[in-house]
Amino acid sequence: MDSIKSARSDGGNPYKGVGGAELAGPQRVVSRLVTLLAFIIVLGAGYLLSKYIEGTIRFPFTIAETGVGAVFKIRASDVFEIVTWSFGLVVAGYLLVAVNIETWERHALLPSRKRNLLSHAFVVAALLIAGGNVVHVFFNQFNGMVDDLAGESIGAWNLFVLVYFIDEHISHAMIHIGILLVLAIVIASEPVAELPGEATRVKATVTMAAMLLGFVMGALQLFAAVEGQAGLVVLVGSWAMLVTSLAVHYKRGGRSFDTLRPFERPYIGFLFCFVVAATIAALLWSLIAGLWPAYPFFAQPEEVF
Repeated sequence: MDSIKSARSDGGNPYKGVGGAELAGPQRVVSRLVTLLAFIIVLGAGYLLSKYIEGTIRFPFTIAETGVGAVFKIRASDVFEIVTWSFGLVVAGYLLVAVNIETWERHALLPSRKRNLLSHAFVVAALLIAGGNVVHVFFNQFNGMVDDLAGESIGAWNLFVLVYFIDEHISHAMIHIGILLVLAIVIASEPVAELPGEATRVKATVTMAAMLLGFVMGALQLFAAVEGQAGLVVLVGSWAMLVTSLAVHYKRGGRSFDTLRPFERPYIGFLFCFVVAATIAALLWSLIAGLWPAYPFFAQPEEVF
């Protein structure tokens, strides 16, 4: 807070950089949009391209106790998902968070305590994304192994249900909660207080680009979550983020939405379009595939086509 006060005492403009040089708002927004686009590209690559990768990677080994040879098999598409989602999403998410935090630190509008909290939250997001994907990939292999034994006995069936639940429910929920947490960190790093118009004015094209990215990512992540039976996680999480953001701005703005100003805050437009696109995609898919009875999740694409 002292840095904010000292910055504001410098001519009343908190957007003075080192040496008093004023930072250009639109350029900073564009740099953040570029990192956001990279994050979405990695998300899409992990979801879409892995569907077209075929083949199996085999790791032969010998069981020391018996001397019998065995082979551990993993699908090439699963390896691709590990690289893109476990590694790529974490790296792209880090760049997105780092660029956004740096922007507001340079503006002297991000207290160190809040910065540390957001940094710790990103560690949790990274563990959820990477850990969830690794759990999914390896339990996917076990799922294939116990699938053939499911009808042999009650114990075998219970094992199959447990492996399937961890593979298709827990792991995917971890991944998508981590992705939403990255977006929440980015949005939470934006200051809520009213900002100087000259310093934050951005072109309408930049805001429209942010809204377009939000629409693309909302639909893409919903369909990726449907594949992993975590569609409701994305819907509930994104709506919670939007409602919370609106509530914070309403409270901090003196019971009004004057601090929103979407053309000065492109991420608000991004979040709104993200929620709209995810909701529309969920409604369309539920009309096409319906919901499974007794549990509110969507049918997977391969179960429909």
